[in-house]
Amino acid sequence: MKNIGAHKYLHGKVIVLLAPLGNAFQEFLSGTLPKIAQVYDILATHPDVRILIHKPRDDIIYGILESLNLSGDRFIFNEQGSNTQYVVETLINGCNTPPLHPFLWQQMRHMIGVNDQLTVPVNQSLVILIRRGNTKNSSRHILNFMKIAKYLKERYGDRFIIFAPSYEVTFSLVKSLFGRASIILGVHGGAFFNHLLAPKSCHIVEYIPMIKYGETIKPLDYNIIWMMSHMIEQTYWRVHEKTGSQSGDIVINVDNLKLVLDKVDRAIKHNSIGKALHNM
Repeated sequence: MKNIGAHKYLHGKVIVLLAPLGNAFQEFLSGTLPKIAQVYDILATHPDVRILIHKPRDDIIYGILESLNLSGDRFIFNEQGSNTQYVVETLINGCNTPPLHPFLWQQMRHMIGVNDQLTVPVNQSLVILIRRGNTKNSSRHILNFMKIAKYLKERYGDRFIIFAPSYEVTFSLVKSLFGRASIILGVHGGAFFNHLLAPKSCHIVEYIPMIKYGETIKPLDYNIIWMMSHMIEQTYWRVHEKTGSQSGDIVINVDNLKLVLDKVDRAIKHNSIGKALHNM
């Protein structure tokens, strides 16, 4: 790479995949990684082809890139927000179709080594409560978090864990935790994107803050986790909880949570029995 005035010259063959805000974990998963999946066959069979993406902000993204097992120095990093213009010796255009096809999301999981099946027995699987932290804005917190954690600990014992994401969390750690998950629950937020690493049998319980019946706080995309779960073939449960402000902080009703988890646990038990009979 060499500078040409205000431009940077890139030797060789390059695919440009600069997805909006692709330096952050959730935007990388929903925007950049599906695009990598679309061109993965080219990257795997043509070691001279590199890709230009935004320089990761979160450590977990570097772990995901390493897991792709692409030989050589294949990634060129662009600083998010920079006005750098590139001159490319040979430009390969990627696909312009939206990155929302189930085939792509299944391929993404296989590319980074995610197991479709639960990696431990069901009675040893994890129930993960996501605690929001390190967010761009202080919002959508569970105001009675410790009460909910206490209830889940009493219900699931040592299977219950709290996941508090950070910019420094590693891909190997998250993959290990979520690969053993049978239930993931919490309030809508970027940390939910880790369910990409969970098995297909996992149940996703997402709380959506609601100002009044049928109206959610703006301007968040409350359908993305639902769509991801569908593409991954996981089971998705949506629970609306009333909030008193646009910040989206909620108090989870324990009785309602119990009703939801009773249904989830029955579904998990039914599925495990069905698999056992099928394997006999």
